[in-house]
Amino acid sequence: MTYIIDANNLAGKMGLLKENNFDKMLIKELSPFFRRKKSGFYLVFDSADPMGDKYRERENVTVIYTPRDNYYKSADEKISEVLERTLEYDEVSLVTNDRELKEKGEKNSRELSREKYFQIEDSIDFANRVQKTKKAKTPKTKDNLTKKDIKEINKELLDKFRN
Repeated sequence: MTYIIDANNLAGKMGLLKENNFDKMLIKELSPFFRRKKSGFYLVFDSADPMGDKYRERENVTVIYTPRDNYYKSADEKISEVLERTLEYDEVSLVTNDRELKEKGEKNSRELSREKYFQIEDSIDFANRVQKTKKAKTPKTKDNLTKKDIKEINKELLDKFRN
């Protein structure tokens, strides 16, 4: 399964879009979810840069900033392109609330005769699923501390002890 995520749309549903570095915040929020899945992920963002950008965040995560040129007017065109290409070889879950994008996805899957390999997941539902995974997989101690909290406290105490 490959997830193609309308990243600006998801960031908006998660309340991150108003932040200056919402893209990095979104990637950080999704990180625990990415680690627990063997699926591939494409996070497609709108960009103001005419060249755009594309990089691998981790083995299974590709981040795309759609170029702003005569070919791409928004991330929707890039999402449709990635969707069509991916549907040729894999099952796809499109994560968006965008009605037009959902319709394009359904049309692409029909044209490629891949309807059974295509699903749409509402951004709000996906965000809720990510939050549940994050909460469920964050073990806490009786003091309500995560293992990361304990590690940071121990490091701080060790630094103070050494000084």
